Order: sequence, then structure tokens, then C-alpha cells
Amino acid sequence: MKPLFQYLIMKNKLIFLILFINTTTFYGQINFEKGYLIDNENRKIECLIKNYDWEKNPNEFEYKLTENEDTKIGNLATVKEFGILGISKFIRVNIKIDRSPTDLSQLSGLRNPIWNQEQLFLKVLVQGKASLYSYMEQNFSRFFYSVNDSLIQQLIYKEYLLENSQIATNVSFRQQLLNDVKCTSKTTSTAKQINCNQKELERYFKKYNECKGDSFLVYNNKKERESFNLRVTPGINYLSFAISNDLYNYRSTDFGNEINFRLGLEAEFILPFNKNKWGIAFEPAYQYFKSQKPIASVVDGDVTVNYNSIELAIGVRHYFFLNKNTKIFLDGFINSIPNVDFNSTIKFVTSSSYITTLEIKSKPNFELGCGIDYKRLNVEIRYYTTQDILSKYSEWASNYQKISFIIGYNLMKSRH
Repeated sequence: MKPLFQYLIMKNKLIFLILFINTTTFYGQINFEKGYLIDNENRKIECLIKNYDWEKNPNEFEYKLTENEDTKIGNLATVKEFGILGISKFIRVNIKIDRSPTDLSQLSGLRNPIWNQEQLFLKVLVQGKASLYSYMEQNFSRFFYSVNDSLIQQLIYKEYLLENSQIATNVSFRQQLLNDVKCTSKTTSTAKQINCNQKELERYFKKYNECKGDSFLVYNNKKERESFNLRVTPGINYLSFAISNDLYNYRSTDFGNEINFRLGLEAEFILPFNKNKWGIAFEPAYQYFKSQKPIASVVDGDVTVNYNSIELAIGVRHYFFLNKNTKIFLDGFINSIPNVDFNSTIKFVTSSSYITTLEIKSKPNFELGCGIDYKRLNVEIRYYTTQDILSKYSEWASNYQKISFIIGYNLMKSRH
């Protein structure tokens, strides 16, 4: 590898390090939002709460009394309730919860719930005359309710095995709704058919509170968010390529470094949690490498490489927001899908017109990038791990390396 290429790689790693150090600060600054907590003495304290946009119920949270004060930890032992204004609310409860397995391979033969008494933070979904709550862990969800500030109970839904190994379902939650959360014949009809999922339960509890004419709050209303981006991603590649053959050393050739252009089209899906900081991206990108060198031996002739491919990369991107319009990001991709290599060969041509042709077939490799995004534009530096593009030949080894400087333009932003 040439010294300049080594320098660029070291420079790229340094950029990653600087961004990592800086973004820990940015991450802390942008997540603290106005909220409150209620302590064990029933004191309501206004504060700033670090908003992780919790997908799973937390056991603790970070908060500051003021912007410049040190971060404190609130937990189940010290806090009865906390919330971020207009966004989320959690309450501490001592409650019975059914932790029966939900994995089909682990279902029990018991129809009734197996209760555990636990202290938890429940997320308030709907608050009113009838209130709805949720508790979520990895691959685990439970819903709870109360009416007129009554004792909070779990809505019972449980899958279990019959003696013939068929799966049955205990849907007692429907009878609970019929008994306790019934307003009109219409809600009665709905309760008999409702499914035990968040969307349908929220709709049911909102309709009940509307029917009773009572005011209510919905805490999980999702604000309009970015969900999909389509970008054109042109750029410049800085490449290095060499091949070697232990049996015929005279055929080993270093093609040196080359600068050329690349063109890609990236589809990015923004994941609906953690404040839009995570995305899944898929990018097909055209790249090429063309070079000709003399055969390094007493044999007169040339070796020519003509490599054209469409790289198919899929990866994950993480954003760090600086302000409303600006964010920096780190991403990682894998070319796990076979690249489309077309008309790609390495040819050895001697003065006697003897021709040897090697067909180029690339192997998967990884890409690591960092950059900055401003409105519709983004700029990225991306480093590619070494790639073997002569993988079909056991006697040949190749060393294909690349750094890309990419300028992206957002053709389409989808929000919902």
C-alpha cells in the first residue's frame, strides 16, 4: 500500500475518534427535555429528563434540575412518577404481572396467568376516567387498566397448550372490558372482537372516555417524524490495487493508486424509536478501476485490469443531532449481497500475443463511514476493508482497497 493511502486511512480513523469524543457531548445536550418527577414525599419537582424515547419500560432515568447541574439518577426506589411534558408519563406501581412464556416453543399447559408481584414503572398510554397502561421488555408486552382510579389490573391475554399440543388462547381481557369499561352497545360489540394490541386498545379506551364525556390525555401520540430518505450519492474514490501469484511471481503486479468517480442511490429507513437516531440503509453504487502496467519480468507485455461493478451494501446508521437542521452520523455497511461484476477482467498480453485472462469475482467486505448532514445535503468519508476480487482462483491473491468521499443529495423525504 502506498504511503498516501496509509495516510488517508490514518486520517480517517482520527476523524472517527474525534467525532466519537465530540458526539458524547452532543448526545447529552440534545436529549434533556422539560419534564417532572414526583418523589417519595409526593413533592413534584420540575426538571430536565433525558429522553431516550423508550421502547422498553425503564427501571431508571437520568435527569437534571437545571441545564448546568450534574446529571442525577431517578429509579424505582426514589421516584413515584416521572414524565416528559406532552410526550410520556411513567408511574410506579406494585402490581401482579403474568410472566408466562410467550415463545411458542416454551408455552405451558396452564390456561390461567402465573402471577408475580413486582414493582415496575408502567407507561401511561391513555389517562382518563378509564386509563390504559403498558409494560414492555424484549419480546414481551403486557397491558393494564384502571377505571375511576381503581386498582390497576393486567388485561389477561395468554396463549397455552392443550393436551393435543394445539395452541389455545385465554382472552379474558375481553370480559374485563365488558365488565369494567363498557359505555354503549357499540363498545360492547367492539369488546367482544377486540385484539390485545396497543393500537386497538388505545382506540377502545379513547372511545370509552369520549362516550362518558370526560376529558382524557393520550401520551403516546407520535409526532410527525422522518421515516424514509432517498438520496443520490455521487463521490470520488481513492483506490489501491495489487495482485500476486506465488507460482508465477513475474505476474504479481502493483497497479498503484487511482482516483475516479462513483455514483450511488441510497434508500434509508428511519427506525421508529430512540428519537429518529437510527436508520437502516441500502445502497447500490457503481464503481470502477482501470489500469495498465508492464509485466514485471523478462517477458515483454502488459497486464490490464478492467473492473466494473455495482456494489450492493446494506448497513446501519446512527445520528447525533446538533440542531434542527444539522446532524453528524456514523455508519457501517456490509457488502453481503454478491456484487454485480460485469465485463471485469485482468488480462496478461505478451509480445507473442499470448493472452491469459482472469475473471474478477469479488468477496463481501465491510464499510465504515462518518459524515455530516445538513438539510438535504450530506458529506461522508467512507473506508472499505480490503477486498479479494480474485476469489475464484486459489493460486491468486488480490488486495483491493478504497476510501470514498461522498456527497449525498436527498431527492425525497417521507414523513408520517
